[in-house]
Amino acid sequence: MMANCEKLSRQDGLQNASCIGSQEALQFGAGFYKGRIAAAIVDVLRRERGVMTAEDLAHHRSVTTRPIHTSYRGYTIYEVPPPTQVLTY
Repeated sequence: MMANCEKLSRQDGLQNASCIGSQEALQFGAGFYKGRIAAAIVDVLRRERGVMTAEDLAHHRSVTTRPIHTSYRGYTIYEVPPPTQVLTY
């Protein structure tokens, strides 16, 4: 998004060269968990003393869930279900 909150179009020029190609990489999912974007995430986490590794990202598998929904005053309200990717003991 631009500073005035308008969505970028293909005709808009990007000034940050490191962002070029990021949208395409993220569209197919693998670009987030492997490759250039994953390496950048792990690099930031390492600098901040995080413990996630490139292998952690590469082995992650997301699960697509159906939204929960209810009716309220004539509207159908949709929401993502409660998180399930948490630690359990």
